[in-house]
Amino acid sequence: MSNFETNLSQPKNDQLQVEIIKLRNIIRYHRDQKGNDRCWLDDETLYEPLPETADKAQALPTKEVFMEKCARFHSKRQAPNQTKQISQEPKQPTDQDIKEMTEDEQKKEIARLRQAIRLHRNIGNNKRSWQDDQRLYRALNENTDYDTTLPERETFLTSCDRFFSSGGKPPKLHNW
Repeated sequence: MSNFETNLSQPKNDQLQVEIIKLRNIIRYHRDQKGNDRCWLDDETLYEPLPETADKAQALPTKEVFMEKCARFHSKRQAPNQTKQISQEPKQPTDQDIKEMTEDEQKKEIARLRQAIRLHRNIGNNKRSWQDDQRLYRALNENTDYDTTLPERETFLTSCDRFFSSGGKPPKLHNW
């Protein structure tokens, strides 16, 4: 077997490390969305790095479907009676453990992170709740609380409507 063929069949440690960081960062991005920035479209972004969803570009659905998803997201994804004071500043990622992992451990970490994302996806949009988000965030190697508070329903849905009307172009989803 040539050196070139060996490199094709066995990814380099650097490539594995980059994949772990990519997967962790997409979960962190999902976790770190606050208030009006939280949206069902964040779920779609979360699932993009999975091999089975790669190259599936998604256009915005019809306005009726879009707003239905927004309303469902609001009703299911806000933790009731959020009383714990949570820092608005996310902790710095702690990815130092990756450098200590063997190649086999890195492959297992990639599989573990992908599985956590798949489990979140496979729950289905109609059933996914804030508790499922919590389970997903536990796949990260840092212990960080997150804020699931959403604006009141009318304000949230008004932002969704503005976002849809813009064609999905604002710099942040609900940042008006």
